[in-house]
Amino acid sequence: GAKALRREKRIAGKPGGLFSVFSYAERTSGVFVEGAKYPLKDAVLTQSYPIGVHNEFTAEPFVSIRAGFGRLLIVVEK
Repeated sequence: GAKALRREKRIAGKPGGLFSVFSYAERTSGVFVEGAKYPLKDAVLTQSYPIGVHNEFTAEPFVSIRAGFGRLLIVVEK
């Protein structure tokens, strides 16, 4: 069965730089994005409705991304 794991990934980027968060599974729930221009709190991401596209780094030292159930794909634009 599915396990609830609070895995956290911290990524660094220049202020104004872009990154995207996609659901790698059909559905990923319990998604948190902190330290970004567009934060997410306990969001649900699906492959058919990608709400995590083109977020921006802020002046924070890093962005923190966590997921409860499912898997995420994180893309940082260079």
